[in-house]
Amino acid sequence: MKINLSKRNPVLTLLMGSSFAQALPIAISPILTRIYSIEDFGVFAAFLSISAILQTFINGKYELALVTSTNKFETIHIAALGLIIATVISLILTVIIFLFAGQISDLLDIKGIGNLLFFLPITIFLSGLWNIFNYLAISLQKYNHLKNVSIQKSIFLAISQLSLGFFKTGILGLLLAQTLSQISGNLHLKSKLGILKPKIFFKIFSTSKLKKVMIKYINFPKYQVLSTFANQTSRELINISTVALYGLNALGLLGLTNRVLSAPLTIMTSIYYQVLLKEASDERKITGSASKSFKRTLQRLIYTGLPIFAIIFLTAEDSFALIFGESWREAGTYAKLMTPLLFIRFVSSPLAAVTQVFNKQKSMLYINLSLILVSLIIIVSTVVFSLEFLDFLVIFTYANTICYIYFIFYYSRIIK
Repeated sequence: MKINLSKRNPVLTLLMGSSFAQALPIAISPILTRIYSIEDFGVFAAFLSISAILQTFINGKYELALVTSTNKFETIHIAALGLIIATVISLILTVIIFLFAGQISDLLDIKGIGNLLFFLPITIFLSGLWNIFNYLAISLQKYNHLKNVSIQKSIFLAISQLSLGFFKTGILGLLLAQTLSQISGNLHLKSKLGILKPKIFFKIFSTSKLKKVMIKYINFPKYQVLSTFANQTSRELINISTVALYGLNALGLLGLTNRVLSAPLTIMTSIYYQVLLKEASDERKITGSASKSFKRTLQRLIYTGLPIFAIIFLTAEDSFALIFGESWREAGTYAKLMTPLLFIRFVSSPLAAVTQVFNKQKSMLYINLSLILVSLIIIVSTVVFSLEFLDFLVIFTYANTICYIYFIFYYSRIIK
């Protein structure tokens, strides 16, 4: 009998697509580092950090309501609301950049980012579309379609970056490839969602229903936007502060470290997060606690992470030089210095699932705000004491490592 994997295990299906989509850009990195400069990667990393923070607002987080909507009529109006918000925010950002591009460029003080700012509203609008189409596909249980489109989008990105790189397009090639990949992914995924066909959409759409869903799901923009913004900002502050204080070369090297190490770790932590979310929920229903599933997951994370990060610590410098070229050896040094933070974040992040199980979402907001505060204190101290980049990186690493250790103890209190 033929088994439909998407119906039997949708999480596994989506993770397969996500794993390949994130693995391919890493696989071609040894080629990209030889056709794009360190400064190109620096500008690209700065651009992605800024756009990642702005993207937290793009749909007002209404896209999350698509998974919980009860019928086709409501689903269409939630999607429409998210698209309207994305369009308005993108247009406002376009006007702001058009009027103040020079001032924004001077404020950011990033060489070569001037005209590239006009990619920002395009990038975040396309991200907004992807959010809507992605959650629509999940709500309609089109898991295989979503997996296939994610893979095709990643392949298109890789081909575009390589092709444009050989023409010596520099940072423009990286951004153009990113944009073309987003367009390709959105068009392909939309074609799989019959619910968005114009005939169906305009036959059902009404402004009164739009207002009803906006009010019904108002808690998503009310609470989720700020929490997501705090989370994303806490992660991107190191990139923004690096380019502001130490320039594009330092950020380019640090950006490669994040590109090579963060993506695969994100896949692994998401798997552990999903597993703990399920196991802890089941255990709580039976016992009122989640101690066993929490301790079991903690042990799994430590046993999995220790050998991985030990190897990174011992071989990072020589491995980066061998794989990406001698000019990227310093990126291996950064990877080695950041190993304690990468390890403890790998252990801590999946354990945050217990805040969902025990309805402690507000705690996650406070956790992310505390990370921002710690990062800002470090940045100010770096400016006041004129620290070298390696000193800044060491302090940032160990201060955040201590924070994540505390979070683990805090999560262990929640489960009881």
